[in-house]
Amino acid sequence: MRPHIAGSADIDDGSDQAAISLAAARWNRAVADCSYMRIEVLAPSADARPGYSSEGGNENVIYWVESGWLHDPAATGITTINFVDNPSREDDGRIVDADIELNGNFTFGSDTGDDVVDIQNVLVHELGHVL
Repeated sequence: MRPHIAGSADIDDGSDQAAISLAAARWNRAVADCSYMRIEVLAPSADARPGYSSEGGNENVIYWVESGWLHDPAATGITTINFVDNPSREDDGRIVDADIELNGNFTFGSDTGDDVVDIQNVLVHELGHVL
């Protein structure tokens, strides 16, 4: 997964990027004995944007949508998975893209309190959808 370099507008100390790595590590430990899958967190990039193109060039990203949230307003995050859906193909079911969007209408933080959403908790949940 490649996070967008901007991270959350609510956080200016880098704890949003650290929470991504901690959430991935939590899943990697949890599935270590029962799966070959691992979540690798790549360096943040300004080019990391959600979306899928059948022409290729896709990257799995984590992105804060700070304005213009198009999904359920009650959702703190949403994971969109694109996969091969053709039973006649050998790679039927293979995930070809997975993007996590986080709802910037919520206040995210690593220290939860009144009206602050625990960023690591949300990311663990959304990464579970990826797995």
